[in-house]
Amino acid sequence: MSFVEQNSEFYDLEYYLSLEYRCLSGAHSGYIKNFLKNIKTLNLKGKRVLDVGCGGGFFTQKIAESGGKVLGCDYSPWAVKFARERYPDLKIVQHSGYEIDKLGINNLDFIFALEVVEHMSRPEIFFEKALKMLNSESGRLIITTNNEEYLFKKVPFNHVQNILMRTSCGGRAQRLIDKVEKRRRQFKNYHQGHINLDSAETWVERIKKSGFEIEKVSGFPDIAIPLLDAFGKVFPFFSRGNHVLVIAKPLLTLTIKKL
Repeated sequence: MSFVEQNSEFYDLEYYLSLEYRCLSGAHSGYIKNFLKNIKTLNLKGKRVLDVGCGGGFFTQKIAESGGKVLGCDYSPWAVKFARERYPDLKIVQHSGYEIDKLGINNLDFIFALEVVEHMSRPEIFFEKALKMLNSESGRLIITTNNEEYLFKKVPFNHVQNILMRTSCGGRAQRLIDKVEKRRRQFKNYHQGHINLDSAETWVERIKKSGFEIEKVSGFPDIAIPLLDAFGKVFPFFSRGNHVLVIAKPLLTLTIKKL
């Protein structure tokens, strides 16, 4: 099956099971560690939260555990089914990120979109709708996505990463998953869905153009490889991590009333 953005059936149960395995096996320990570190600083307790593209609900559950009153949405019926069965206490609905305004909720404290915007041909539609749904003063948009300027994705530095992956538990788990992925892609390649890949710097600019002020940007690896992380700190900020996290708030504009 080839990826078509409007086909909500493309991401099936196998996909969400594999994501859960990446989290539970430790392969994505770097991603999880960075995410948890950041949400601890956000004070989610009692706050109204929307998790867009929640997938199987792993991170939606983490938001709930942090005290957030969270609603998760995903356009895949398989994601909704998996999340509801895996985390029965969560509120999960089937809904597209392009139409979050039709959920009937506003004045939100936080909108999360974790590994979502790279799957959208027009993420600016999502950004603009998120802007209108957030509390204009205290609301925050939090996204994570791929960083195409990651140094160790490029030749010859990618060979260094492949070698150093053997030095960490997360790296070894990911190497095993990569072997399975190579075979699975002969039948179905879920990576076709990555239709909007950009540099961290470009994503920052796109969010700003949609009416946000950037509060925090951090680059981070999804796989925890301590030696690689230490080595990468000597390189430019936007090339350090293969993922980027952006926290943005609505840009406040002054309006002058006509007398």
